[in-house]
Amino acid sequence: MPRSAWSGWVLFPFMNLVYVWRAFRGIEAGEKARLGESSLPLPLVSAGYIGAIVLGRLTTKVTGSTGLLIDLAIVFVLAGVLTLVQQSANRYQAAAHPELGLAPTGMAGRYTWGEIVALIIGGVLTLGLFAADLFPS
Repeated sequence: MPRSAWSGWVLFPFMNLVYVWRAFRGIEAGEKARLGESSLPLPLVSAGYIGAIVLGRLTTKVTGSTGLLIDLAIVFVLAGVLTLVQQSANRYQAAAHPELGLAPTGMAGRYTWGEIVALIIGGVLTLGLFAADLFPS
């Protein structure tokens, strides 16, 4: 497992899963350090994330309404995983930086510009994926 910060490791198969797992583990560890416990069910979010990625890889050739249903299932699983991770990260952030305030008025309740851009790009890509399922050429 790579220990350096060299970003080229993501070019190797499955290294992106290692980096995402490390991020999940880091959020859990930070929350435990600040609050004494973590609300992040690490095995559940890891299994959900990896399961969605594997399902997506195994069903790349499936199109039409079946492909749409599979893609919707993947989207809902990933949305659930990311919701759990974001809630845990917000708890950590609120504990580490109480001066920012709690949701909905503090930083924990507002989106950053990076999150807004990622949401827009992710939404456009998801709509493109659904269109490709319904209208394969």
